[in-house]
Amino acid sequence: MFKLGYSNEDVNAIVSYIDATGTIEGAPGIKPEHLAVFDCSFKPAKGTRSIHYMGHIKMMAAAQPFLSGAISKTVNLPHEASVEDVAEAYAESWRQGIKAVPSTATVPRARSR
Repeated sequence: MFKLGYSNEDVNAIVSYIDATGTIEGAPGIKPEHLAVFDCSFKPAKGTRSIHYMGHIKMMAAAQPFLSGAISKTVNLPHEASVEDVAEAYAESWRQGIKAVPSTATVPRARSR
């Protein structure tokens, strides 16, 4: 956070906020343009931000041409993902030349039970 221009006091306040709430969203002094730096695979319980599952695919597609093997990186789909979303994730991965795509999607599995 120091490289983004935050002081020790700013960082302490932001970290305390995260400890208390489980999210950086709404932290005192955090600049909106910096929020994307802290996005994660899954949306925090009290937050709204996360990396879109196609973002996982784009990250792997950027690295795949430089690797002879497959990438071991899960594509995390949201709980609301449909079977069509999962199919599109696999199809886009194939179009991008990704060699293997492990995925996490709870809805299709839950519906099959």
